Amino acid sequence: MKLSMPLFLVLLFSFGVQAQSGSPNYPELMVVPKASERLNIEASRSDLNGWSNFLPLHVAATTTLTAGILTLNDLDKDHDSAGIYPKIAIAVGAGWLATSVWLHSSYRPYYKSYQEVKKINGQTTRVQLAAERMAEEHINQIATLGKKIKWLSFLTNAGASALTIGSAKNDSAAKGTALLGTLTSFLPLLFPLSWEQVSEDQQSYKKKIFGPVSFSNGLIINPANQKPSMGMYLTTYFN
Repeated sequence: MKLSMPLFLVLLFSFGVQAQSGSPNYPELMVVPKASERLNIEASRSDLNGWSNFLPLHVAATTTLTAGILTLNDLDKDHDSAGIYPKIAIAVGAGWLATSVWLHSSYRPYYKSYQEVKKINGQTTRVQLAAERMAEEHINQIATLGKKIKWLSFLTNAGASALTIGSAKNDSAAKGTALLGTLTSFLPLLFPLSWEQVSEDQQSYKKKIFGPVSFSNGLIINPANQKPSMGMYLTTYFN
């Protein structure tokens, strides 16, 4: 039975796709370092650079606390509710100072996350993939927490320091410190916690393992009938 010309042309220019057999390649398992390895690396680093990581929080909190104390002892009596604002600054500064010291000395999010991921044992691809994806979730959650901390620190310290500016006497050390406190409140935004950078770096490493797309036009073997036909190969590969 002869094929009609339209059907012949459709078959001639059909797009042939040949699927390669074998296990799929997962970027979570091919990235270097893997997410679980990154958790272990950062857990070790946290003890080495913990002070510098939280230094912007320390400075912002200390300046707000100092501004509140100085303003409370050098109030502008003509300002309504002048005594309330420095007390707010003292509470905010003391609260953030205690929080930043605790984060620096006791909080170990990478270590805790790594211990949880280590519990997923197994040599199968499924188990390893589950462990790496959980590790990625932990890295992203820690980064999200860091982002919340920096913005909350900025908003509360900036607001508390700004309130004390009007409460202090003109040309006093208290007013100057209040102005300085407003400026230092920006430090967590300018120098955020390394947690965010770790997440961004890990995502960047993961994207880089994808190689460029390659394709070719011409006569290929149609996998459906093992006959030559016009088509195109479209493939990607991993680095």
